[in-house]
Amino acid sequence: PREYFKIHFKVRNEISFSKTNLQNYGQWVEKETIGSQQLAAMRGTVQLINLGSQLEYSPLTDLHAYEYDIGTFAPYVSLGLQVSYYTATATSTMGAMGTAGVTFPKYLIPSDGRPHGYSNESKAVFSGVMDIGTRYRLGTLSDLVLDLRFQYFSSDWVDGLNPNKEDFTENKSNDSLLWLTIGYIYYLGE
Repeated sequence: PREYFKIHFKVRNEISFSKTNLQNYGQWVEKETIGSQQLAAMRGTVQLINLGSQLEYSPLTDLHAYEYDIGTFAPYVSLGLQVSYYTATATSTMGAMGTAGVTFPKYLIPSDGRPHGYSNESKAVFSGVMDIGTRYRLGTLSDLVLDLRFQYFSSDWVDGLNPNKEDFTENKSNDSLLWLTIGYIYYLGE
């Protein structure tokens, strides 16, 4: 069992950054109502810095042999925890958020100790991550990686929106994120 663990598992430490621009689309913004116009005018951004560790499992690959076997794949799954620092902003092209003429009504109601169902803030939260992906060995010190990740946050404010859960029961879960990453890894030493 100990040898199997050494061959198929590794701990991955990570620092990552992302920035996402947000805008409403679909049937609710296409109507000819003031509420639809308010939703269509809403904009947001979320910047995330993640720091954490994951336990990575490569069931089909001997990781020690992979290090020396150029041109091979190493599929994996992983599970981990991160501390995520987010900066969320919610704005409107119609004017200042927080007024009835500009802000969609559900975001004017106090929520979770805040004066509105939106917030422009920066905070740290915990998040859990699950990945599935593969590495492709390019050389003795480099890989290509394709990674699909699901990240679940311990807060519903990461995107800057959190309508009151008592009044708006459709808002059931904390925020989450799905990432698709294509990357290059360069190892600093053997």
